[in-house]
Amino acid sequence: MNTYAYNMNQGLASAINYLISPTTMIDVHFGITRTKATENPFGMGGPSMQQLYGITGLPDGYVSGGLTPQSVSGFTAWGRDSGLPHIQDPMVYNLPRVNFSKIMGRLTTKIGFEYLSYSTKASDNGGLYGGDTYSGQFSKPTGGKANSAVYNLADFLFGARSSYTLSNQFFPTMQRWMAFGYVQNDWRLAPKMTLT
Repeated sequence: MNTYAYNMNQGLASAINYLISPTTMIDVHFGITRTKATENPFGMGGPSMQQLYGITGLPDGYVSGGLTPQSVSGFTAWGRDSGLPHIQDPMVYNLPRVNFSKIMGRLTTKIGFEYLSYSTKASDNGGLYGGDTYSGQFSKPTGGKANSAVYNLADFLFGARSSYTLSNQFFPTMQRWMAFGYVQNDWRLAPKMTLT
């Protein structure tokens, strides 16, 4: 395993029920939940590639640390996971949820309203710290024997990568606001039959 996962969930809920009369009730609910969920690669937060190997041009700050992903064709890749860090931090406010209920003989009427605010900081994009691929066989001499893995490894040793990836450090926050309402009537037509 080459990652560190951190998850924290918190929630708070409360409700107030008030009987206006024996046949009338109002209840109000409040709720807040938040989650901090991150998955970080091994080496993140440690010495950067510039400090370790003198390689410049990589981002500093939150995502730096450790060896960037190194993919040499013909070998298993090494370095940290290119898809990390992964962040999902939702915050949900359910303020308020109100229900009003009234019993009128065989008829029960319920009216309700709910407001929901949802905000999520997320990062699902890979390559925030860069990555190198060595598959060009630039070290192969003219007329050299076919052994692509050896020449790709030589390219790695010379620093002659065939491609490089790097994404911008961008951690968007997605927000949604929702409001819901309902009206419900229940008719008790018989002791064992209710029409809603």
